[in-house]
Amino acid sequence: MCSGGNCGGKCLPFGPLLEGRKKNDEEEEEEEKREPDDGEEEEEDEEDEEDKETSALADEKQGKTRNEKCVCCDKLIKGPKYVFPKREGDDRSGKACCRGCRTRALNLKCVCCDKPIKGQKCVFPKREGDVRSGQPCCPGCRTKALNEKCVCCDKLIKGQKRLFPKIDGDVRSGQPCCLGCYDKARAEKMNENCVVCQKKITSQLRRHPTIDGDDRSGKPCCRGCHDKAHAEKMNENCVVCQKKITSDIRFYPTTEGDDRSGKPCCRGCHDKARAEKMNENCVVCQKKITSRIHFHPEIDGDDRSGKPCCYGCIAKAIEKKNLELDNICERCNALRKKKVGGRYARKCEISSEVYWRCKECHRRLLSKINRDEKRRREGKPPPRKYTRRKFC
Repeated sequence: MCSGGNCGGKCLPFGPLLEGRKKNDEEEEEEEKREPDDGEEEEEDEEDEEDKETSALADEKQGKTRNEKCVCCDKLIKGPKYVFPKREGDDRSGKACCRGCRTRALNLKCVCCDKPIKGQKCVFPKREGDVRSGQPCCPGCRTKALNEKCVCCDKLIKGQKRLFPKIDGDVRSGQPCCLGCYDKARAEKMNENCVVCQKKITSQLRRHPTIDGDDRSGKPCCRGCHDKAHAEKMNENCVVCQKKITSDIRFYPTTEGDDRSGKPCCRGCHDKARAEKMNENCVVCQKKITSRIHFHPEIDGDDRSGKPCCYGCIAKAIEKKNLELDNICERCNALRKKKVGGRYARKCEISSEVYWRCKECHRRLLSKINRDEKRRREGKPPPRKYTRRKFC
């Protein structure tokens, strides 16, 4: 064995191994210098195409796009492709967008609580005079907005929400209220009399329909006189019963294969047609509703709350509910009859206090009011009031 290494590696045992390595290196260099054959070139081209296909599939899996624009900023998506979050009434939902636009969409703040919307994005309900209408909000704030209570009657606002009109010295100004209380407050604020019946408007204020040669056109009137005037102006007959419409005019509900759809009809025929279309059974008596559809009043712990019911069942349910709340009929109570819950709330003209009447007592009161009104129109004096003699 060589100790100094002057032999060039020819001494045993490493000499033959080194020579073999040199020969292998020289052969590899010669093979590299040689030109490749045609068959080898074709194999390389096929390998390149396969690599491109696999890279394209990998890009699709990773979400990378080529020459696709973002639906928000309208710029080419250079990196991975994202999907715009689903939103009600937004055309961009489900379309391709870049990472930045998706992050901004997910980090929107609620217009009510000013917190980032983490889950589903909702739209604040439309309200007159409210800046938040139509702006993004979280589901919790939207539910609170829909379940707000009226500042006057303290009931849930189910239909259209209004803001209480501005009245000097009234704390309720600008707060949410239902449509009925809003109309009453607006009528009290305007302090108008009906141009037809000359009575003070205490409910919804309407304008008299425009009729040629009528000086009352456009002037304030109550709802009943407005409906009568509107029916007289249209001069239509009911498409169902063929009688002239003298009160509130309605339109027949749209039904497939029915020529009467959308044509004017009276209120009774409209309610019957709507009940037939809905084909609902009363939640209390389980009978088919053939007249106007009512909805069961909201009672805590009652599953029937808000479900459709007939007129008779809703009257009993309201009276039962008011009996539990001690809203009893004062006339029945004064006559020492059985305690009956009141259904109709009336306001005293002198003391402006609210008192309750059951169905029968309310009808008696209405008939008395109508008789007195008829005598007043005919120019007759009011009827004489008889007082019962008290015996010792």
